[in-house]
Amino acid sequence: MTRNLLTTALLLFAITITAQEFDWKWAKKGGGYRVGHNEFTADFSQFSEHIKDIAIDVDNNYYFLTPVASTNTNYDGVPFDVYNNTETSNGYADVLLLSTTCDGTYRWSRVIGGGNVDEGYSISLDENGGVYVSVSVYNDMNQGNMTFIPPHFSESDVMPVFPPNALSLDNHPGHKKLAIAKYSQQDGSLVWRKFLQGDVNVFTSQGTISALHVSPDGTIRALVGLLKGTHLDGNAVVPDSFDYIIGEGANN
Repeated sequence: MTRNLLTTALLLFAITITAQEFDWKWAKKGGGYRVGHNEFTADFSQFSEHIKDIAIDVDNNYYFLTPVASTNTNYDGVPFDVYNNTETSNGYADVLLLSTTCDGTYRWSRVIGGGNVDEGYSISLDENGGVYVSVSVYNDMNQGNMTFIPPHFSESDVMPVFPPNALSLDNHPGHKKLAIAKYSQQDGSLVWRKFLQGDVNVFTSQGTISALHVSPDGTIRALVGLLKGTHLDGNAVVPDSFDYIIGEGANN
């Protein structure tokens, strides 16, 4: 009887919560008109435009991290440029870092990525005006008549272009994927960008990174998964006999 009463009480409580009406203060829309990578009418993709993470600073400004497709990309009518390739029917995705005031008014935006599929994971703030993002970028070699713009972290911070005779088995700085970048909370300008991997080729460049945890002083902690090689400025060595290693690191 006690279990039945408890179940009934929980159901009633759930119904009460569902019936509550939200008092929306404001709503804005943004993004591009084109579908994201592997997105179809009835099929949501991880690259579909959706808010992946939100942070709020001491002045109540908002910071959003979201995939963004292409074609007429804007936030509430304010346009911004992306780097996605538009020569295929299946669109690609960049990473949009967007800041607004507490009432949704546009402050600034920063697009991270290149011509192929790029993905943002998390966003975090410190107490000294820094906003941090963890991302994975894909620097694609040009394929025939298709031209892929290399990943950008700012207008001037761009990954190297592969030489015409580049081989996927060769180590090259352009194969690196996992990165943490710090931007200014004030205007979105890039403070620094750091790749976590050492020398990698197209096969050893895969990896993962968790949500970032940033202390007030800017110390960063994250779980990172890496394939064989020497990474994190020589502080992490993954032997050839290992398929994968996951480690926690801290750095500021």
